[in-house]
Amino acid sequence: MSICCSMSTSNQSLRQYSKPITAPLMMQPLGQVEHGRRSKAMAFYIKIEKYEETELYAKYKFWSVDGNCGEFEINKQSGEVHLLVQVSGDQQGHLFNRAAVKIIREWRQGRLPDMTEWAS
Repeated sequence: MSICCSMSTSNQSLRQYSKPITAPLMMQPLGQVEHGRRSKAMAFYIKIEKYEETELYAKYKFWSVDGNCGEFEINKQSGEVHLLVQVSGDQQGHLFNRAAVKIIREWRQGRLPDMTEWAS
């Protein structure tokens, strides 16, 4: 079962677009039950570490709990991000997208941290 929610910016309330989760299902660990079959966890924890910096670019490695690593760079002038090495098994780019968003948000605040993380 998948749950789709949207957050209202005015009152911060959640609206659900599919049937509610039952209590026994909520007690299962992430990724354990979905209509009688295993599903993938939808939670993300990504470590992000800067490993190189020049006048124009900062390069970052990022990885999740499985240890597979990817790399990207951000243009320090424009904020444009380029994937350099894709994480094995992440063909849809979920890890890269989240790591890049985290660094772009920091860049907009005038920071390029040596190390940070994404958790959702």
